Amino acid sequence: MVYNTAWLPFSSFQKLQCSSPLSLLPLPSFLPLQLVQPFLINLIKAGTIKPTANTYYPIHFAPGISITQGGGASCAVFCVYHGTIDISSLNVGTKYLFYGVIPDQGGSCAGGCGSNPSQINNMFSVASHELAEAVTDAAVGVSTTIGAPLAWYDQTNGENGDICNAQQGTTVGADGVTYVVQKTWSNADNACVAATSGGGGGTACAHSKCVTGVALRSTCDACVGKIVAADSYCGSTSWDSTCVGEVKSVCGITC
Repeated sequence: MVYNTAWLPFSSFQKLQCSSPLSLLPLPSFLPLQLVQPFLINLIKAGTIKPTANTYYPIHFAPGISITQGGGASCAVFCVYHGTIDISSLNVGTKYLFYGVIPDQGGSCAGGCGSNPSQINNMFSVASHELAEAVTDAAVGVSTTIGAPLAWYDQTNGENGDICNAQQGTTVGADGVTYVVQKTWSNADNACVAATSGGGGGTACAHSKCVTGVALRSTCDACVGKIVAADSYCGSTSWDSTCVGEVKSVCGITC
């Protein structure tokens, strides 16, 4: 899925409103959901954005704008959310538009929507939460029952990111920069994990290789890979005290 911010690159909704002739919406300090969706539809009609089944449009709002949804306000009732618009009537070649609402992480959001001391890191964290859910449960905004078109959804815990809500990790981007992201649930690891760079479908280790816990995937760490190759139990069943001991005996690393 393409994270499409070319038209609004971490910029202010207010700035776009003032500079774009397509903007037909007012600029209240409280912005209800009923204004966000028409704004996006107007952009489609004008040809400014061209959604496909694999595009996602997160709106990063300027400081001081509070978004309301279902009677609740951003940073008071919710931190961020992702949604879906049925655009089949527009005949643009795709049924849905997928979008996210990302309030500024200062002001009333500061500290309440992320534990990192940096506001930008907390923004990366909450934005990654919604991106992961936009991929795994894209049509949540048009779902009315527990069933299709809902996808990755748990009736007790919610969506993929909700299970690990506010648990932060890091990942290295293609630009070589380390970013703070929110961990998401992995059925394979039976734990909340953060994605890693380097391809191969690897994930960050669910826990330190120096402590016991759930089995670790061989792709999460070079030493773990050596241990799992020698002792498959550590990668399939549990990372027990024997596996921890092999950190020294197999890898020559002292915990």
